[in-house]
Amino acid sequence: MRATTLQQMRNFTTTAIMGFRRAGGLAGTTAVRNICDKSLFAFLLLAAITLILHHDILRHPFCHLDDPMYVTDNQAVLSGLTLDGVKHAFTDTYGFYHPVTWLSLMVDATIGKGRSTAFHATNLWFHILNSFLFYLLSKRLIASSAACLLGSVLFCVHPLSVESFVWISERKGIQATSFVLGALLLQLEKPYRIRPLVTFLYVCSFLSKPSGVLLPLWGWFAARNGVVRSGPFGGISGLQKPWLLTFLSAFAILLTIYSENDADAVKSSIFTDTWAVGADILVAAGINLCHFFAPVGLAPYYPRAASYSSAHLILGASAATFLLWCLISKGATPLRRLAVCWIVLTYIPACGAISIGLHLTADRYLYLPMLGIIWLLIDLLDSAQRRWLPGFPVVLTVLSMALGLAIPVSLRTANRWGSEETLWRHTIKVTSSNYMARIMLGLTYADANNITAAIDQFAEATRIKPSSRVAWQNLAESYLLATNVTAARECYEKIVLLDPDNPLALIKLGNIYSQSGDPELRDRAGKLLRRAVCLDSASLQALDDLSSYYMKHGHPKRAARVYRLYRRFP
Repeated sequence: MRATTLQQMRNFTTTAIMGFRRAGGLAGTTAVRNICDKSLFAFLLLAAITLILHHDILRHPFCHLDDPMYVTDNQAVLSGLTLDGVKHAFTDTYGFYHPVTWLSLMVDATIGKGRSTAFHATNLWFHILNSFLFYLLSKRLIASSAACLLGSVLFCVHPLSVESFVWISERKGIQATSFVLGALLLQLEKPYRIRPLVTFLYVCSFLSKPSGVLLPLWGWFAARNGVVRSGPFGGISGLQKPWLLTFLSAFAILLTIYSENDADAVKSSIFTDTWAVGADILVAAGINLCHFFAPVGLAPYYPRAASYSSAHLILGASAATFLLWCLISKGATPLRRLAVCWIVLTYIPACGAISIGLHLTADRYLYLPMLGIIWLLIDLLDSAQRRWLPGFPVVLTVLSMALGLAIPVSLRTANRWGSEETLWRHTIKVTSSNYMARIMLGLTYADANNITAAIDQFAEATRIKPSSRVAWQNLAESYLLATNVTAARECYEKIVLLDPDNPLALIKLGNIYSQSGDPELRDRAGKLLRRAVCLDSASLQALDDLSSYYMKHGHPKRAARVYRLYRRFP
């Protein structure tokens, strides 16, 4: 019986090798195709790989980087899915306008009662779904089901994708990816008309995060190039009337610019310094491609360099030239052109008016372009196989080797997020002069009541970036916790010097001055508190402190007037 089983295994192996050779290696054996063509099998495999590798994420705590703004300090989210929460989601325009993301976070807060586990579980689900949708979309472009499956597994386990699903605040990116991939699949399924469901999915994607605002154009271009497969590539005529999706894309872009301008996030625009922005984009593109092929030294935050070296610019120019060659070369396949178009159309939104050169090299901004990079890699490997090694499965071999190298790096990257101290120490180690990592590490120490270590980190952050109000603010608060009022006063004076219209700094500095024995400083305290009230008349803290100041210094009538203003607010 055992000998028979061994003989059957030998026969199956021999058949598989012969099948690879007859098909040029890309399509593989009939057995492999039959397995990989089963969509349920692909979904279960991707889900199993993700959960086996990253189930520990469910125990990770919240992170100091943006999680307070999105969840832990956001009462609208923590209150769960309520009518007031829905109203807040669709009226809040601070930063990105992403009401669908707010609603998703509110649902998690309702289910998990504010615990991080529910948020992490939803992120993992979206990542599994994105990997599966990528597999289905790849089957529209690539004849080999085995190559499609290995490519989707590579996307699933690649270290660059870790930040997007392990970080709760990046829910908007992975959620938007799910909606836009679903819309594209339906758009290519019925290319002659735009279904209402397609439009709805695009709108949900744009209202989660506008990272895919240009992908409707890719769907139109893909339909024009016949990617509905009836063999390696099919032949269909173009998508009719793409004006609706073009209008939706343009509206989403304008809404994003308005929202980010409202939050004072538009700091570097192509209309103000074209050459600098162009250099930023080139350098970031080169660095991102290097991170894809050599994912070492990854970090949640990359500081902007004061200047770029010639090597950086050459790297970026080489990356841009390579993509241009892939697009216009005579032997370029339809898949290669579609892959390059995907990379460009998903990278442009990240290169908008926002965060040029500052966050553009962040790993999360390659989450969506990575799909195009994998398609491009498969196409180039297939071309090399057909030209030089027609009898060897180059594509499957290289993708399998890439998986073997990516999995341990992905595990280490994800595990760092389980401990903020480990995460930010690693970030400081791999990125020089990272003031934000110093701030985050200082907040971690402050939560652990290690005030001395926190002060050291905040002080280092102010040394690296003296113009950072956040660093000075945290340093001042740490000094107050350490009862060093003199040092705290100097920090608040620095903040007021950097930002004279900062109500919180005016209030803090006013309170410190009011406790001073110097009459001149006490008079100045009143001016600072009154200015804070003028800047933010709805600030209960400013009104309360100003009322207390008047009572303490013998002005009961003024205190009563301020107190009446205080009582107007619930």
